[in-house]
Amino acid sequence: MLIFDLKKYIKKGNQIHGLFTRTFDPPHRGHINTIIEAININPQIDSIVMLPHNWNKNKKPVSLEKRVEWLIKIVEEFKNEISIPVFICVDKNIINNPNETNSIYSSFNQRIFRIIGKDKNIEKLQKLNNAKIIMAQKGWEHMHSTVIRKAIAEGRSDDIKDLLPECILKEILNNNYYK
Repeated sequence: MLIFDLKKYIKKGNQIHGLFTRTFDPPHRGHINTIIEAININPQIDSIVMLPHNWNKNKKPVSLEKRVEWLIKIVEEFKNEISIPVFICVDKNIINNPNETNSIYSSFNQRIFRIIGKDKNIEKLQKLNNAKIIMAQKGWEHMHSTVIRKAIAEGRSDDIKDLLPECILKEILNNNYYK
């Protein structure tokens, strides 16, 4: 389930991969819905790689280790809804450096699709890293990590309880994440 060297993983075989990069702070139902929609848009994809990153220096996310733990839990929770294998990239070279991801998109352009939600600027991303892009079109706006963090900070966890597996929500509340 974990990928420690993304380039090595992509090099083996001739599979087509969907690369989904976000901070995943926290991972939620909207992320799973985006993966499912991406698979439906492009059924050629053989696997999904979720890459939690630390690229936005303005954000102070929960630790990478904790977000990876949550990703494992959420993928397990919804595995019956996802028709292909889902992996989580923990390659430190890529997690901490967006230029490495751009290099992967360029090197493996025929075998990598970047998965994005409709909250992203597709033209900017295509110019930035020459990636093939799958954009989820459905309105998952209410399923956004920012909305979840804000609801938790304001003590409105009941408003978002359907967006997170119960075990993740309990852990967030018990440890006062996002308060």
